[in-house]
Amino acid sequence: MNASEWQRFLADPHFLGEFYAASPPTLDECELFYVHVDEREDSVTLGFDTRCLPSHPDPEWHEKPYNRFEFHLLFSGVVDFQVGKWTDVEAREVNVRATPGT
Repeated sequence: MNASEWQRFLADPHFLGEFYAASPPTLDECELFYVHVDEREDSVTLGFDTRCLPSHPDPEWHEKPYNRFEFHLLFSGVVDFQVGKWTDVEAREVNVRATPGT
């Protein structure tokens, strides 16, 4: 997934569009901190943390100050999940690809 695909993906109202309008954080502005591979199904959940705060936060978020935003993405129908290396440096490089025709 290239940078423009990531932006378009997150800007969708089904994902982060309601919080960020047309300007969600870039992949470089997000830090991968969580990976869950569901061995019983075909899903992978990725958790990200960003300091790029939502432009349209939920009203209840105004009650307490915050300086980070955390979100999770659930990918289903995963058929080829690979991890090359897993140190704090390599984990920052995330590459998500859709199989053509899916």
